[in-house]
Amino acid sequence: MELQEAIQQRKSVRSYENRHIEREKLEEILNACILTPTGKNRQPLFYVILQDEKKKDELLEKAGCKNNYYGCDAILFVIAKTEDHLNELNCGAAIEQALLTATSLGLGSCWIHSARALLNEHQDIVKEILDLPPFYEIMETVALGYEKGETLKKEKSRDGSKII
Repeated sequence: MELQEAIQQRKSVRSYENRHIEREKLEEILNACILTPTGKNRQPLFYVILQDEKKKDELLEKAGCKNNYYGCDAILFVIAKTEDHLNELNCGAAIEQALLTATSLGLGSCWIHSARALLNEHQDIVKEILDLPPFYEIMETVALGYEKGETLKKEKSRDGSKII
């Protein structure tokens, strides 16, 4: 799939098949994140994809955010390893790379912002299950999986958007 087609096809998927994503596809998504440009090339983020069903269920249950992930097969965690005023921007760029790559691979995805606070409140659990270093912050997460059914794509507003 070409880039413009992935941009046009990308949508937030909130219903997933009970089907495993192939490791090669997860590696492509992870690599897309790693290749994301960052402010001043500081590279303050790292990425973990959690697919292990037992660990995923344990983490989401203990952190109180199991319903946030719509039964997805895997979760991408974007994690800050250092404090940086550009982390939010860097994170957004990485998420977009992940979303477009997932779409190009025939996968559904959904940027899950709502679980960020819950996951960071339970850092001890997250650190243990994801085997993270002592200093980190979960920036954002993305649900990944094969779309179940057909998700209607919402029209995007062009209000104020123009070329002068």
